[in-house]
Amino acid sequence: MMYGDGGWGWGWWMMGGGVLLLLLVLVAAVVAIVVAGRPPRETRTTSGTPPVQGQAPGPSDEALQELDLRFARGEVDEDGYRRTRALLTHPPAS
Repeated sequence: MMYGDGGWGWGWWMMGGGVLLLLLVLVAAVVAIVVAGRPPRETRTTSGTPPVQGQAPGPSDEALQELDLRFARGEVDEDGYRRTRALLTHPPAS
């Protein structure tokens, strides 16, 4: 015996909305867990070493790798390579 709408009434819409709501809650929970597990922005560095109090963080490994690649490709001469590497690893005091 069918009542009114042939079985395609509010039940299907409510079930679909419930599944969508459940998925949204699960995604929000995963995002919250990932964000809570990350260190604060002040302590994140690109070189993997924590910054020393009162001192600028060191060069990123990516910058040194890029410099090495440019030197290997011949885009930077030896003097420019040495100067730039020295600046990246030992910045001048300001």
